[in-house]
Amino acid sequence: MFDSLKILEIGSGIAAPYCGKLMSIMGAEVIKIEPMEGDESRRMGPFPKNDFSIDSSGLFIALNNGKKSVSVDIDSDPGERDLIELIRSSDIVIESNVFNSLENKTYSHPTLKRCNSGIIHLAITDFGSWGSRKNWKSSDLTLFHMSGNAHGMIGPVDNPDMDPPIRAGGYQAEFVSGLTACTALMMAIFRRNMTGLGGYLEVSKYEAMVTQTIAGLANMAFEGSAPERDLRKVKEASIGGMVGAIGGVLPTSDGYIAISPREDDQWLRWVELMGSPRWSQQERFSTRSGRQQNYESLWEYISAWTRNYSKHEIAGWGQENHIPCFPVNTVDDLFGDEQFSFRNFFVETDHPILGTLKIPGVPYKLSEMDLHLIGSPAPFLGQHNKDLLGHS
Repeated sequence: MFDSLKILEIGSGIAAPYCGKLMSIMGAEVIKIEPMEGDESRRMGPFPKNDFSIDSSGLFIALNNGKKSVSVDIDSDPGERDLIELIRSSDIVIESNVFNSLENKTYSHPTLKRCNSGIIHLAITDFGSWGSRKNWKSSDLTLFHMSGNAHGMIGPVDNPDMDPPIRAGGYQAEFVSGLTACTALMMAIFRRNMTGLGGYLEVSKYEAMVTQTIAGLANMAFEGSAPERDLRKVKEASIGGMVGAIGGVLPTSDGYIAISPREDDQWLRWVELMGSPRWSQQERFSTRSGRQQNYESLWEYISAWTRNYSKHEIAGWGQENHIPCFPVNTVDDLFGDEQFSFRNFFVETDHPILGTLKIPGVPYKLSEMDLHLIGSPAPFLGQHNKDLLGHS
């Protein structure tokens, strides 16, 4: 699809490299411009046997296979000349402000446009280049909390003052921002194909994360209230999109299972699945509101049953009976997931140091084109300097 496109990726970390990876998968030539010390994700790991190497970070490898690496000191005159030459021959620049290019006259969009009139310049910023927070710095932690996403994590709690909101694991904000940037870039490419015009695009990571709370925002727009975190004040099984404890997450013989038999007919089928135990006939469990109000006792009763079986056994039984029920997978479980195996989600890549590795593919299939899911291995730092710059 994009085999004719040449992209410069001037962005360290995750968001810009993820955007670049998605473009590489669709056939674009992606040249990764790294500072002399290398992309920061080269030091973020994980590393095999916890043994650090600049070229063996699992995160870097997963984000950068199929790309070329050029190491440039852009603050030096030779480095500036090298970068300008690469910009002149490129179609797109993806940058995450790691080189302060929004504020740097040398690499501002007007300067890039003078070098290359048709250039598409995509800037991934923390908060945007204007506004009261334009100079603020962020991390995945700060973005997750500021965007409102952390507030709903783990659902209602006994004491909101003692149990603060938490963020999800991994790098949620970074990957959401990288995907948002790729979507915006697609629109710019379509526009250039139609008009011949390049342009400047700006992505705010903060705004990208806020879009993930759209249900809560809609509730507020309808003059509703923010989701309540105080468990004593939660009256329904579901409030503000958060599922209450009518079973919830329960222990199994090999991990945890998540269930949600919220409706009375679902509850009756769940009781039958458990063998209709005597305790289930108690009056306090006969209605949805009663089960919600007595969730602590209910959790103990149900978990005494779930502990006897595996999470996949229970999930299968629940789904056969049309009860919302699914295993709580660990990361290790994902490599053996049957659905991923059917769809060939994980792909193997050969790394010159680490051998054959499994990395995630992409969550979509295209009927009319082959995706470059494997490509070349993630490059060593500066591996392509001589090929692309004429010097090491």
